[in-house]
Amino acid sequence: MVEKDFRVKNERLQEWNSIKQAVETRVNINFRANGQVKFRMRPWSIWWFDIGENIGTETSSHFSQEKMSSLRPCVVVSTNNFHTASYNKKIMIMPLTSKKEKTKVKHFHYELKADNYKAYLDKKSHIKYSGLIKDSLVICNDIKTIDTKRIIEPIYDELNKDDIDNIKIFVSKYFGV
Repeated sequence: MVEKDFRVKNERLQEWNSIKQAVETRVNINFRANGQVKFRMRPWSIWWFDIGENIGTETSSHFSQEKMSSLRPCVVVSTNNFHTASYNKKIMIMPLTSKKEKTKVKHFHYELKADNYKAYLDKKSHIKYSGLIKDSLVICNDIKTIDTKRIIEPIYDELNKDDIDNIKIFVSKYFGV
């Protein structure tokens, strides 16, 4: 059984390696050809990103019998100063999961209700937000810094104040502060 699990994991790593090469060459959606920032990836906004295959218990891609999906929603937690400079193409995020029944560390996961984050078109910025499809857990104990090349498309502009405040409490508990 262990050997079979190793083979499956190895196949997923090889598949992610080819996807990762495509991500590396992807045009960054947040930068113009001249290097100027197109728009702010606001703190507490929700986006799709390419997470890929990670090691051990790290949050990873979704797998079905047929194929790997390296996309996962995330909440951007960076401050404005961190990611608006054109030379800094990194943001800090927390991944989301909709697999509540499989979650082992629920005391570090905060639930976002999909009904609070529906799709809409921001007429001012002309950005279409796809909205959350399912109730999802913010994985507050898995804060990552990623290159903005991994960012695919917006899901929602900004979490509501109650959700932001509660996520901050969960993160504080995780860091013990």
